[in-house]
Amino acid sequence: MISGAATLDKLLKAINQEQARMGEVDSALNRSNDEMIKLNTGWVTELRRLAQLRLSFLASKSATVENTNDEQVVKFIAQRDAAYDQLRQQQAQQAAATAKLEDARTAASAELEAAMQAVDAAEAATQKRLETDAAYQRQLAATHEADRIATQADAKATQSEAEQETKGEAYRADPLFSYLWRRKYGTTEYRPGGLIFAPLLRYLDGRVAHIVRYQDARANYSRLLEIPVRLREHAERSKEAATAAHAELQRADLKARADDGIGALEQNRDAAEKKVKEIEEQIKAAGAEAARLQEALSRFANGEDPDYLNAVEFLRSEFDRAPLDVLRASALATPTPEDDLVVARLAELAKQRESLAAAITELRTGAASNRQRLQELTNLRNDFAQAGMASPQSAFKDERAVVTGISQYLAGMITQQALWQLLNRQRTITNRGVDPNFGSGGFGRGTVWGGGTGPTVDAGQVINVVGSILDAIGRSSGGRSSGGFGGGFGGGFGGSSGGGRSSGGSRPSGGSRPSGPSMPKRGGFKTGGKF
Repeated sequence: MISGAATLDKLLKAINQEQARMGEVDSALNRSNDEMIKLNTGWVTELRRLAQLRLSFLASKSATVENTNDEQVVKFIAQRDAAYDQLRQQQAQQAAATAKLEDARTAASAELEAAMQAVDAAEAATQKRLETDAAYQRQLAATHEADRIATQADAKATQSEAEQETKGEAYRADPLFSYLWRRKYGTTEYRPGGLIFAPLLRYLDGRVAHIVRYQDARANYSRLLEIPVRLREHAERSKEAATAAHAELQRADLKARADDGIGALEQNRDAAEKKVKEIEEQIKAAGAEAARLQEALSRFANGEDPDYLNAVEFLRSEFDRAPLDVLRASALATPTPEDDLVVARLAELAKQRESLAAAITELRTGAASNRQRLQELTNLRNDFAQAGMASPQSAFKDERAVVTGISQYLAGMITQQALWQLLNRQRTITNRGVDPNFGSGGFGRGTVWGGGTGPTVDAGQVINVVGSILDAIGRSSGGRSSGGFGGGFGGGFGGSSGGGRSSGGSRPSGGSRPSGPSMPKRGGFKTGGKF
């Protein structure tokens, strides 16, 4: 196994190696470009000499021409070399500053490691102390018991609500029962209506109630609606009691942490972590500056700096004034062999320029690959740090695999993505000896152990969500009961959490009418169960 800090150090060494390789290639390119300028200068000089010979031949006397072209080209080269040397000095200074930042980060990371270990040791000691604290253990047991009761109460209420929904459908689907229920027959709120026909309506309602045994059915249906409400109220009270017990246990955890000075240790850890992050930001900014300097040096390596472009443009104007083909033809027409020698030298210079241009192209290709690899390594180093892979608790399982992966990437055998995937597969988190599920952390409501308090999770809310999902699965697989009155009423309780239906007559959306007859021929309701 290899630590995250050691792996980061190997990445930094790879970046340094790539930077050194880039410096060598850039220097070679710079020398080659300077040599190309000199060859072009010689090319122009020979063209000028050839022109002077031609002028001397036509004038039949030697001509003295003042030559300032070479001086201008030398000036371009001197300016270019001075600017290049200045950039290289800035790059060296920036690299030294970055190295200091990396050293500072290493020291800050060591401080963070020590601070984290202090917090871990203190938390582990506090947990061990609480394991033998009788009052704490009683509170822990009481919290477990309250949580168990709340869970069971919610499950019973949910089951009762589901049964109310299915078993109450038989009552709601019967038109005579629904009619009497809507009119609140059998209660003090019943009003027959009809003015002078009220006695008749009361008599008819009574006959219907007698035929269908409405009083028994109404009592059963009322209990079917009422019991889920009572069970849900009990579940809510149990949930509140469990929440209060957990809060009390959590207060005990926090008090124990405060008594043992964990808060101060956490402040030291947070300060050390903040320091590491600040240095990381400085390293990131330094990396951006290094990229800017490298880009400027790359322009020199590619012959794209202002002095180089000015020299090229100057020489190009000279080429336009003295085309080689025209001067070659003029040399062949003269009796003196000197201009023929100049043309031969021009031909040799052309070969050298072609060979040097090919070498420059090859160096530029290599430099582009080096720059890309260096940028990828820099990005990988930043991603490595931002992903927390360099943190004290981070490690990598197989050191040989990590070292081999970095070497293969530098050799061009694998891609940056493949190296990143290898690091992710090898990464592991070291065990720091703190149980995050200790005490109040074992109830799924967040934990105060393992580095501080986490978010509190409402276990009752989670249970409600799970219950809703299970209820939906049950409905989709089995559907509602369609037994009608031939075996329809009783057998359990259920319904919505909002309580029973006051009217008793509305049919739930999506419900189906029982497949059997709504009333048995001999009258009456079959309860089919207990309430």
